[in-house]
Amino acid sequence: MAEKSSNRTLWIILIIVGLLVSCGVGTLLGGLAGYAIGRNASANSDASSESYAGPRWLVPQQDVPIPEIPLPELSEELPPLELIEWQGALVVEVVEDSPASAAGLRVGDVIVAVDEQELNEAANLADIIAEYEPNDRIKLRIVRQGRERTISVTLGQAEDGDGPWLGIRYRAIPPLPEMKFEFPKQQFDPGRWSG
Repeated sequence: MAEKSSNRTLWIILIIVGLLVSCGVGTLLGGLAGYAIGRNASANSDASSESYAGPRWLVPQQDVPIPEIPLPELSEELPPLELIEWQGALVVEVVEDSPASAAGLRVGDVIVAVDEQELNEAANLADIIAEYEPNDRIKLRIVRQGRERTISVTLGQAEDGDGPWLGIRYRAIPPLPEMKFEFPKQQFDPGRWSG
């Protein structure tokens, strides 16, 4: 009886060892087969594309070219908001081969003063320029991209022969009205925020 029990134990041990060996061999063969399949698939993929072996949620960042989008032309109806704080003349067109073009005036510049005379509701650009003669040299104080600059311009002769010519089209910009925002004061209640 002891011999039967001993044989049974031996068979159980052999079966367990056999199962472990077959699991190990199966794991090894499965790993080798997976490696071979992956290597073959990688060799057959397009050589120009980069491959990434990792979890899908860890996809590496790629440089994607951003298409150049042309900026819209400056609208005559509404000047850009950052320019509205100055009162003056928004340049919407600079005539080619004009005194303004020769001096470097650009579309989008805001003329705020002529020879230190500020532009305002009572003194617009056309009226101030009309006080000068052709070939007079004037200084325009302008705002370009948020910065003030001074540009010297030698005025030309108007086409009709009457008066000076700067060579721009512009739009008057009134200043924004002052706005105040008042918020009602609230009584602080410490009991409201305590747990």
